[in-house]
Amino acid sequence: MFKWMTIIFLSVLSWGVHAKEPWCDRVEVVGTLEEKEMICRWLSKARAFYAEHHIELPTDIEPFHVVFKPKVTMPSKDSAGNATFLGGTRVLALFDRGSRTLEFTSMNEPWLRSKGRTFFKLPYNDMLYESVSMHEMMHVLNKSLYKYNDYGHAQDEYIAYAAQIYSLPQPIRAKIIAEYDNEQFTDELSINDLVHFSNPHGFGVMSYLHFMGAKGGETLLRRIFT
Repeated sequence: MFKWMTIIFLSVLSWGVHAKEPWCDRVEVVGTLEEKEMICRWLSKARAFYAEHHIELPTDIEPFHVVFKPKVTMPSKDSAGNATFLGGTRVLALFDRGSRTLEFTSMNEPWLRSKGRTFFKLPYNDMLYESVSMHEMMHVLNKSLYKYNDYGHAQDEYIAYAAQIYSLPQPIRAKIIAEYDNEQFTDELSINDLVHFSNPHGFGVMSYLHFMGAKGGETLLRRIFT
């Protein structure tokens, strides 16, 4: 009897978490219950970010997949975008727009806590790890918003990084900005693939600062999505 009561309780608890976010049934997560709840939670926060900044989302999105695994590798590619013989780079997460599959390093993977591991030059912590969910959910939702297929990779990363840092508590945001000496884009032409490739996290901080600036933010978002 106790066993069945426990199963029912856990089922109701799980349903309650997912019922708060209507799009949770559009994502198939291969991972632990805690990892599934994290994705659902940050999907909801990503939707709220768009609403707060007056970007209208579609009523539904294409299904997508999230696979938590011990190791995620970004393949090495040449200038034409073709995979090379090199092994690639280990990353925390990687979203494939074609298959709509997000690979995510498992939250209990020892690599995350290895000596010297930093995020935005700060020592690893769970909040910084979870903020990557916001970054990746923005990539997922961005795909549903683009009106054309020729959007730039840098613009996609601009939105994802701006939302990721925006989602963090103010004390952590302040520490991140301080680590990068308040670096900023000189103009919108600086928001490009070369700057992102040469310094991804620096690009991310500059994206956030530009987004929060008087001449950035919602204006650029509307231009990207219309």
